[in-house]
Amino acid sequence: MYKRLSNIVLSFMVVALLCDISYALKLGGFGKKKGAKAAVTAVAYNLTAPEYDPALAAYGVIGAYDLGIAGAPVCLAVMEAQIKFALANKAASKAMGYLTDAHGNKETKAQLEALQKQIDKENDVEKKRTLMQEKDDKQREIFDGISETDEISKEQAELYTKASLTVAGSWFILSSAVKDMIELPKKIKDGIDECKDAIKGAKSGGLSGLKAIGGITANLKAITAAAKIPGQFVDAVKTQKELFGKIGKVLKKNKYESPSIEEASEKSQSVDF
Repeated sequence: MYKRLSNIVLSFMVVALLCDISYALKLGGFGKKKGAKAAVTAVAYNLTAPEYDPALAAYGVIGAYDLGIAGAPVCLAVMEAQIKFALANKAASKAMGYLTDAHGNKETKAQLEALQKQIDKENDVEKKRTLMQEKDDKQREIFDGISETDEISKEQAELYTKASLTVAGSWFILSSAVKDMIELPKKIKDGIDECKDAIKGAKSGGLSGLKAIGGITANLKAITAAAKIPGQFVDAVKTQKELFGKIGKVLKKNKYESPSIEEASEKSQSVDF
């Protein structure tokens, strides 16, 4: 009997050495072979993250997710939406830049130029995004100061036209995501359920299961936070229409052509943002 018990103890020590001893202690003792048998097969994916210009991170949060575990399909959909938002924000910022060129005074233009130099030099993504927001706020002040009855020169009208096409491009990017936004709430719910089930299964899956919980939990948090994306999408579309509408009214007031946002978006699809 003693010899048999010794063999059991020795076998356990070997397993513990081969595995992570800290996790072994958390499992709560020796005789839990039953738990190993009850291990649930982990959900596995092999999804590829879309490629994008890293500089886009200055125009919006683009997360990094584990696309090989539970929640991966929803995380991929979230990432694609974040990239579209960043592209739309970049286009809107560029449009504001044209209006700044048209109406900004020398001092304001100098401030914006200095901010852009800081943005270009900054390597920290969060700091870069903060600087970009500061620049956008200054450009927004100029936009808010524009009256729909303002008289503009031919040179200003050319900048307005460029701004109009760029905003339409931003609107086109957002409008191409309408179907995705409609489907996202259901995907988020399914993704949350999948992650919770996977975490529950991992807890009964032995050492490897416990080690997987961290990644699944991170995906769960990302998916839960993504619930606000459809609302942000609606707000962004409203902002682009407001911007486009004001530009169009100034152009029409000054007898310049101003196409609808749908017509302008067709022309702007070849514009480089």
